[in-house]
Amino acid sequence: MKNYDTSDLENEIWKDVKGWEGLYQVSSLGRFKSLSREKTIGKNGKMIIKSFIMKQNEVKGYLSIIFYKNGVIEKHQSHRVVANNFIENLENKRTVNHINGNKKDNKINNLEWLSDSEQQKHAIKIGLREKTLGEKSNFSKLNEKLVKEIRELHKKNVKCKEIASIYNVCKNNIYSIVNNKTWKHI
Repeated sequence: MKNYDTSDLENEIWKDVKGWEGLYQVSSLGRFKSLSREKTIGKNGKMIIKSFIMKQNEVKGYLSIIFYKNGVIEKHQSHRVVANNFIENLENKRTVNHINGNKKDNKINNLEWLSDSEQQKHAIKIGLREKTLGEKSNFSKLNEKLVKEIRELHKKNVKCKEIASIYNVCKNNIYSIVNNKTWKHI
């Protein structure tokens, strides 16, 4: 699937892929090129491999690319290669986000470095992911029934520290529940 038109090609910028200089290049449009080179065949034979635009594979909705050097094959997520070569990551964020939500659109103007939590918020904001509340969250140790029990115990003047011990969660979680900072929907 192409995410560019012919007018984009006029302004396309190519750079050597870091760590693969002289072998592969990546473009500002998210395309990859294998560069011309001489390959040894057998003991005395040589062959010229001409430069070509490489085919990318789709893995779990993302495009990936395979590089080969000295008998070693490496598979990389295309968007990460583009970001590593074109987009500064001054804050050392670990996630490359697709701004428009299209995982196959790896143009540099569609990629940005984000933290994991920033990327999750972005996915919810653009409708790629549903906001999960309460027990639907993968991180929840509690369910609605337990939250109601916790609030009842608190009304009976049981201390947050004791309630936390009963339910095997930290005191701050209990404090947030009884003060309606979390589990507000209950």
